Amino acid sequence: EANRLALRSLGRGTPSQSRSGMEDLGMDSQHGRKLMEYIAFISESLQHEICNMKGRHGTGLGSPKMSSGFMAQLSKLEYILLKAQEVEEDVLESLQALLQTNGILRSLLNILEAQWKMNMEGKFVDLYKLQGALEVVNVTALICQGNEANLRFVSSEALSLWAALGGCNCKVRGAVCERLVALIFGL
Repeated sequence: EANRLALRSLGRGTPSQSRSGMEDLGMDSQHGRKLMEYIAFISESLQHEICNMKGRHGTGLGSPKMSSGFMAQLSKLEYILLKAQEVEEDVLESLQALLQTNGILRSLLNILEAQWKMNMEGKFVDLYKLQGALEVVNVTALICQGNEANLRFVSSEALSLWAALGGCNCKVRGAVCERLVALIFGL
């Protein structure tokens, strides 16, 4: 329900609506409709996993090791964003806008802030050892890639992003570090 409201507030309608106004918004393709439907499911699952992590006593969102359910959903989101980037840029823009509107981007920034406080601030950072932070930074960079509004939204966590970039080393995938450099360059 929340995702349908988010889609309507963006003026894109729901994926099952008629095709009348969707041609100009990247939703005309079969890939676009399928991706938007699946992103709604992934968003709800991620929000559920994040609520579960917040409820934990102790480190919660700042834990160096995130739950396997959260990491699986984050990996699916990364895959979807990469595929949307390959298929159509309009679809990627729609997904990026949806992920900001439905609160996923804000939730990822909350996790990044908790990671900063617990694992990065005043410490030598090895992003390879902080797999949760690594994946959160990677997906955040994908959500912000080429999206000015999301870049402005993320700018509040610039210190965390700089610390994460400082933690990139030869053990971290090159594509992740490249996305992080591009994200910071965009700030």
